[in-house]
Amino acid sequence: MRPFPPPDPVAAAFQTGFGPEFGAAFAGEDEFTLEPLRKALAALGDPHLRLPPLVHVAGTNGKGSTVAFTQAILTAAGLKVHAFTQPHLIRTTERLVIAGAPIAEDAFLGLIERVSALGARLSHFEAQTACAFLAFAETPADAVVLEVGMGGLLDATNVVPSPAVCLIASIGADHVKALGGSLPAIARHKAGIIKPGAQVITAPQSDPAIDRVFEAQAMRARCPLLMGGVDWTVRKEEGRLLVESPTALFDLPAPSLSGAHQEINAGLAVLGVDALAKERVSQTALAAGVARAHWPGRLHRIRRGPLAARAAAKGQALFADGGCNPPAAEALAAWIAAQSLPTTLIAGFLEDKDAEAFLKPLIAAGVRAVYASAPKGPRPPMPSARVLVAAERAKAPFAASTRDVSEAVSRATAAAAEPGLILITGALSLVAEALWMSETAA
Repeated sequence: MRPFPPPDPVAAAFQTGFGPEFGAAFAGEDEFTLEPLRKALAALGDPHLRLPPLVHVAGTNGKGSTVAFTQAILTAAGLKVHAFTQPHLIRTTERLVIAGAPIAEDAFLGLIERVSALGARLSHFEAQTACAFLAFAETPADAVVLEVGMGGLLDATNVVPSPAVCLIASIGADHVKALGGSLPAIARHKAGIIKPGAQVITAPQSDPAIDRVFEAQAMRARCPLLMGGVDWTVRKEEGRLLVESPTALFDLPAPSLSGAHQEINAGLAVLGVDALAKERVSQTALAAGVARAHWPGRLHRIRRGPLAARAAAKGQALFADGGCNPPAAEALAAWIAAQSLPTTLIAGFLEDKDAEAFLKPLIAAGVRAVYASAPKGPRPPMPSARVLVAAERAKAPFAASTRDVSEAVSRATAAAAEPGLILITGALSLVAEALWMSETAA
């Protein structure tokens, strides 16, 4: 089995030219500006001003899944779609889809050379964004789906002047040092993508104060606004997904992605596509996209490879989910409670995360054991001993520290006395390692 993480020449080229991706986050509007990126794009011929109709997607949790549903629906309608997403699981090339096809490594390296030749002082992510816009502008397509990296107002993707549709997924507390310590403060950053001419659609939110932020920004920009739970709803009936807006009722199959939270993300995507390309997307395409969307690492059932084989031998279903913040934990807790099966966690976190806050709702939902493991990757991991302490403080019935995800699965399966679930979660890089093992096993 090849070691994880594998070589990533694209990431290495970005790091050589623009520094590490995970440097200090911006701290406020007075300390950060998008002007260097705008100047670099001007030197490249302003590719961000020459794009197909664009869907801009922000949110704390669910924006990646919303992008996946949006891409899948548009593709099912026979449209060519560009997409820029983040973060990646294993290789940086996962972030760019050009007219429906993943970008080739050589093509990505060529884009980096062109951006590097400018000599502009860009951050790693700004350079990635410039490469994405170059590729999008130079290849014909019918639509662009653009995922915000962090926040919205000061995110590199927000140099686009006139998105056709703005989708804002669920808002929760994450990146609080950069975005603010309150939900309305975080929402103000997310609302920064709202610009004149866009149709704005938001997911149902946990706090009315969040909705008020979006209402105010949409009013300032004179944009039509559909708020989840107010102007549109989503519900399950007899195994079908019903998405209802003031002007339409969509009767669709259950989403391909697991969890009640994915029903909301699918509904958000359906309404976004309807606003973007109503005349070009049939009910059949909407149904096919919702039923086929694929977003690895989000309640992902691992069915092959050595980890899955060990789990299956003891009657355990193996899942992986890269949720890493308290709102994601709440969604996972609801999913665990709905399964009504003995559940074991394999948990690993990055250094800057609150492991105890993440674990508490999962343990309260019925998790019986937690095996701590340190993720591998470019960002500093939380030592497994610290995760163990967090699990004990969160009142885990049983907790133990392990060397890596492989040992954790072995110990979890050895301890299993009845059929149940094993969920690998926390850092996306821990999930990526598990998926890598499943894909590269001899």
